[in-house]
Amino acid sequence: MEAVYCFILLSFVLHIVTCIPVSEFYPFGRAVHDHNFPKNDDGSSPRVNISTLFPFFNSQHDSLYVNTNGAISFQQTLNQFTPAPFPLNDHRSIVSPFWADVDIRNGGTVWYRETTASDILQRATNEIRLYYPGQLHFHASWVFIATWDNVAFYGASTTGKTKRNTFQAVLITNGRHSFTVLNYAKVTWTTGTASNGNKNTGLGGTPAQVGFNGGDGVNFYALDESRTPSIVNLARMSNVKTNGKFVFRIDTAKIENGGCNTGGALVVYPFHVTMYGSQEITPNEAGEPRLTLEKTLASSVLVRSASASFILDVETNVIILKMTEVGNNVTLHNSVWSDAFVVKPNMDTNKGQKEAKDTCQRQLNSDMKLPALTDFHIQTCPCRAEQIEIDLARFHRDPLCKDIKYLDHLDFRTSRNCQQAEAQQCYRLNSPGPNGSGRLCCYDYLGNLMDAKSVSGGGTAHRFHYFGGPGSVPYLSTLVFDTSPYFHCCKYIRDTAGLALCARLLQQRPQGDCKNYQPIRPGKHGCHSTKNKQDSFLYLSRHKYALALLTDI
Repeated sequence: MEAVYCFILLSFVLHIVTCIPVSEFYPFGRAVHDHNFPKNDDGSSPRVNISTLFPFFNSQHDSLYVNTNGAISFQQTLNQFTPAPFPLNDHRSIVSPFWADVDIRNGGTVWYRETTASDILQRATNEIRLYYPGQLHFHASWVFIATWDNVAFYGASTTGKTKRNTFQAVLITNGRHSFTVLNYAKVTWTTGTASNGNKNTGLGGTPAQVGFNGGDGVNFYALDESRTPSIVNLARMSNVKTNGKFVFRIDTAKIENGGCNTGGALVVYPFHVTMYGSQEITPNEAGEPRLTLEKTLASSVLVRSASASFILDVETNVIILKMTEVGNNVTLHNSVWSDAFVVKPNMDTNKGQKEAKDTCQRQLNSDMKLPALTDFHIQTCPCRAEQIEIDLARFHRDPLCKDIKYLDHLDFRTSRNCQQAEAQQCYRLNSPGPNGSGRLCCYDYLGNLMDAKSVSGGGTAHRFHYFGGPGSVPYLSTLVFDTSPYFHCCKYIRDTAGLALCARLLQQRPQGDCKNYQPIRPGKHGCHSTKNKQDSFLYLSRHKYALALLTDI
């Protein structure tokens, strides 16, 4: 009997230490001015009008509901107590940290609030950057926290009321990308009695579901353990190697099988677009893609409970996609979501080649009317990648490039890491230069600065910085005035006439002589005192190493 007692005690201790303690949740409760709602079964909060647009799958939402039954929903409340398998056969958009038959009349509280407090935004920023290495420039601008604190289940007996769950859903966005963090401190029951669960244990029947439903019948995600007895182990599970924590990215920009053309599906690729000024779209049509695409520009198509319209700027050959939410009880927004893409002509046809040259010529004519960038003193690129890697005060890695430390297997001579062919890594200026200008610096697999005039291409001065500046629109201005001209004049056209057009464009956007690059000046340390001699030695040692690195290049 004693041996059995020790084993049970050990198992109990292990269960406690492998979950996330409530103290590590995002702060919640009365102390941080959370809202809650009266004790209820199958109830919901009032409609919460949020202060930003929250991207969820292919829709943007300006309001939400927190539901007693373990879910956050958009557009409408959720009172269904037995979880149905995703995807649902209606238009309910749901984030469900634990969709089950919660009854807070039997115990527990549901708390919620939106926040833009600096400490919470910084915590959210740090978490997303930690779990998504490709999001190193992500800055959270809005957070919503919903916490189901020590909640009981429906139909619980006196014994069953002692079974409680504590979990939390955190919605995070920067206005463009969105994520959710799910935290689980305690999960002891999975099912209410109306879902055929046991009144004493809260187990059996149809257990809880964890995941997301896009509301379109297509986009959804559910944990494999959903609606199975194993869902009770949530506090000891994870997708980020921290028991009791799950982190998901829940926005997307994929439009597929929209029914907007008769010659095949129109697919925007990549599925998630950053508008950093280097994306292109190729209509999936044979022969005459432009004619077929133009027929669709004036029409709208239903795309995941939203109306999407396409506008083509004939002058620049840039397509702008706008999306507006539709549906019952949805506030309409004009262009609440938009992206822009360079439309790539079909270069396998004579018509496509002519189209690229005509577009290039139009853009050159417009560009020649503007001041040459040679008149601006834009920061030049270093000659070597090693130099720019330590010049973090002025440059950062191009977000369109993958992080090379995760691509050890990639042969940059034959594979593509950045938008520029054969570039191992590209970099952009941290802040706009004179008149809002920018610069792109690209380096090959040997670490040498690439020449924009070569076949492989390279970085040039940009008329507009992609962060925007005086008189420019962030991302969009550089796409229209820098990326699209470069694509049509230098990337698409490779014959003699095209090379001449590219040379004319590059005269307006010089790469700059890297020999004129001035390294950052090392700090002057002089004599100083310190309480820790070892710290002083290490500080000076690092300074000497930096000087040696600059000298050797």
